[in-house]
Amino acid sequence: FCAEKSERGLGRLVDRRLPPSEAAAVKDEARKVLAHALELMRLGNADLAEAELRKASRLDPDSGRASCVTGLAYAKVANKPEKAGEHFTAAVEREPRNAAALNDLAVLEVLTRRHGASARQFRHAVESAADPMPVAENIAWAVKLSGAAQVDPAQAKYRMPERTIDDLNVLYRMVT
Repeated sequence: FCAEKSERGLGRLVDRRLPPSEAAAVKDEARKVLAHALELMRLGNADLAEAELRKASRLDPDSGRASCVTGLAYAKVANKPEKAGEHFTAAVEREPRNAAALNDLAVLEVLTRRHGASARQFRHAVESAADPMPVAENIAWAVKLSGAAQVDPAQAKYRMPERTIDDLNVLYRMVT
C-alpha cells in the first residue's frame, strides 16, 4: 500500500497522504513555525517556543529538525540532558542520516558519560555528514575534555576509557 502511494507521487505527512505540492506547502509551513520557535527562544519565551516546536513536529513528522532544535533547547537553555537526549534520539529516528542530530547526540553522550555510545554516534555523524568538520571539532573537544579530566579533579567525571579515546582519535584522523 505505501509503495503504491509512493509510486503515485503522494508524500506522507501526519497520517494522511498528500500530493507533492500540498506536502511541500505543509513542509514550508513547518519550517516557518520552526523559525518562529527559534525567535521565541531567542527572546526568552521558552513556553511558547516549546509549543511551536511541538506544532512544527506535528506538521512534518518525517523531519527531525524540530526534535533536534528542541533537544538543543533542553541541553543548552533548560539544562535537562535527559529531555535533550529524548529529542535528539527522536530526530535520529526520524532522520537516521541527520548528521547534526547525530553530532549533538554524541556530544550529549559525552557529557552524560555514555562514552561508548558517544563514539558510535560520532562515527555515524561522520559517515552521514556532507561536511564532517563540525563533527571533527566536537570529536577533538571530547578528547580534549577527557585529557583535562586526567589532570583536573573537577573534570574527572569526563574521563573516557582509553579504548574510546583511541577510537575517537582514529575517527578524527580519518576526517582531517
